[in-house]
Amino acid sequence: MTEGVSVCIPVGPYAWYKKYLAECLDSVAAQTMRPVGVTIIDDMAGVTKEHLAPLRGIPHKVWRAPWLLGIPGCANVGVALGMSDLVFQLSCDDKLKPDCIETCWKEWQHRKDPLGYYWVGVEYSTGETQALPCGHAMIPKALWRHTGGWPVESAVGGCDAAFISAMLTHAHGDDRMGTLYPVDGGRPLYWHREHELQYTKHQHVGPGTIIEVRSWFTNNWEVPKWGRYEP
Repeated sequence: MTEGVSVCIPVGPYAWYKKYLAECLDSVAAQTMRPVGVTIIDDMAGVTKEHLAPLRGIPHKVWRAPWLLGIPGCANVGVALGMSDLVFQLSCDDKLKPDCIETCWKEWQHRKDPLGYYWVGVEYSTGETQALPCGHAMIPKALWRHTGGWPVESAVGGCDAAFISAMLTHAHGDDRMGTLYPVDGGRPLYWHREHELQYTKHQHVGPGTIIEVRSWFTNNWEVPKWGRYEP
């Protein structure tokens, strides 16, 4: 596996998912540290070579979902198929600050924790900023092997909510779930676009439902038990 940071970008089935994709990819191409590669998860979106033109020679591949996976499913596939052991998750309507990948890599060099969740601060298109763990993060594949990745239950809300809630509890015996690391102290390295066509705004799920699901996942989470598949 190539050393460095790769990027995974889910692209959903509706027109607005591709509306901002060129800007998203431009931000990847403009990184001060070139990513190892980019994996596009085509979730019934119909991504073409023309859409990928902004990558300007950066290695990339498109994985086409056999059916609609939704954001949590696409994110899990993106980590699995990432071109390096460290995979940054990027939404197709958002952008990376120019030094995002380089700063994440430096944090990894400092921590070297394969079960770490390396989250970055967020700047919103409204001008607000947030230094709080969320789905905008660099993920070592080892963490996903250990935890199973975004849970199916998180599809009713932001795909980061239930997972991070469980990580914060550390209440599941001696087996460590993972550690949250704020990259560069949570400095905004990710630019998030607020618009009316966002995935979470079209789910019609109230905060009460999301909190209920987070609580269920936090209380019932168990480390996955993997075994050899025997057909």
